[in-house]
Amino acid sequence: TIPADEATPGDPATAEETGTIAGDPTPADITFTETSTSSFLNQLCITWDYDLNANPNVIGFRVYDAQGALLCSTEDLQFLHLDCEYDTTAPENIFTMTAYDNSGNESAHSAPFSPNRAPVAQIVADGFNSTVVFDASGSYDLDAGSIVAYNWDLGDGTSKSGVSFSHDFQPGTYHVILEVIDDYGATTSTDINITIS
Repeated sequence: TIPADEATPGDPATAEETGTIAGDPTPADITFTETSTSSFLNQLCITWDYDLNANPNVIGFRVYDAQGALLCSTEDLQFLHLDCEYDTTAPENIFTMTAYDNSGNESAHSAPFSPNRAPVAQIVADGFNSTVVFDASGSYDLDAGSIVAYNWDLGDGTSKSGVSFSHDFQPGTYHVILEVIDDYGATTSTDINITIS
């Protein structure tokens, strides 16, 4: 968890901030712990932790974009999850959360957080005769995280893992698929065709 005073815009995984709802008869600290991930399209998926018993007057949560516009909200206090549509082409995909009570009072904003973007998968293949060397070292994570898995389907019934390796094929054409997974579980696939004469 990133403390509020250390969180910076663009931290892809977690952010925490404590705030107090103004006007609460028994003010209590509200602590958010958000985890945000994005799908391949325009869905921002957010889950968070919060102590319902310590904050009995809270009735809902709101998510704001970098310009302070309300993106989405929920009043489901049991299932702390939101799927919000957002503009993936916006110059800053940075968000914050607040909690609010039944009088309309709103807590301080959480520390900024941004969605984890899917990594980029790249295949380089080279070889001689029936042996092909595959290399995925050009793959990278867009959020300055890391790729934790490289999964290959070589199209001939063989599966491999790892950044690079060589493989012997029989004559024919093979559809090779690479899936890469980043350190927050986002995946991307790419593919090439290999012809062995």
